[in-house]
Amino acid sequence: MFDLKMRARLLLRGKIIRLWFLSVFPVFFIILGVLCFLPPFMSIFYDAKEMFPYLSEKTAVLMLSFLGIMSVFMFFFSAVGKLYFKAKLFFLQDENSPKPDSFYKFSQGLRFIYCHFTVAFYKLVWAVLFFSPSGITFLIMYSTFTLNGSMIKSIFITLVTLFVISFLIACVFYLSITGRYYLCDYLMFISPLQSVKNVISTSAEKTRGRLTELLYKRLCIIPYRFLSVFIVTAPYSRVFTKCLKAVICEKLYSEEKISLKLSSAVFFINRKSVFG
Repeated sequence: MFDLKMRARLLLRGKIIRLWFLSVFPVFFIILGVLCFLPPFMSIFYDAKEMFPYLSEKTAVLMLSFLGIMSVFMFFFSAVGKLYFKAKLFFLQDENSPKPDSFYKFSQGLRFIYCHFTVAFYKLVWAVLFFSPSGITFLIMYSTFTLNGSMIKSIFITLVTLFVISFLIACVFYLSITGRYYLCDYLMFISPLQSVKNVISTSAEKTRGRLTELLYKRLCIIPYRFLSVFIVTAPYSRVFTKCLKAVICEKLYSEEKISLKLSSAVFFINRKSVFG
């Protein structure tokens, strides 16, 4: 892990501030998107005329529609900016890889969003699976206190112990199994035409049998995230943790490629033929 940290520091030498601006740029689009989304959302509870009392009803409806469309564009631009920033970090490691500017496209933005929504759905399924025992235990305690107002001490201690143990075990298993999707962003970068389905399945394949090792590396990044609390160290913390993740991805993929004698990328011709 020490070598990976040193490599990340070398890659970022003299680039911290510039990359930090690139990393926070999408945040401004998210803020603008939320601000644009609030009036259309509030229109569920209030009439358009109440939202904009100084406009005619027709103009108020058009304004709400315009803000709703703008919110979608703002969130989309935020996703494209995030993809571009990650592409910059991956490009630092290998300048023979695809140029970051090639990811500043509508199609790549949609691909990035679709991939992240799909991964988020899979993570939600894993979360429901692993945290169900602790959730059921909590519901039993809550319903018992609600109905009876009290509980036998021995049963209460047993349920609390069971809840804590099951919750901690669920956290370990969840953090470990979600490492299956750790390489998704990197695979999207090195193979821009690969489908989202193949990206996710390839990420799961490349991390098979290495989830414990990957979990350790992910946990090692956490202390650096705390530096973001301080204004002085926040730029370094944000950029370094992202770069370290990119270095870990490149390391995992290159080691797997060497062990299995795989090519460094997958090329698509006419989106049908595949050459490895």
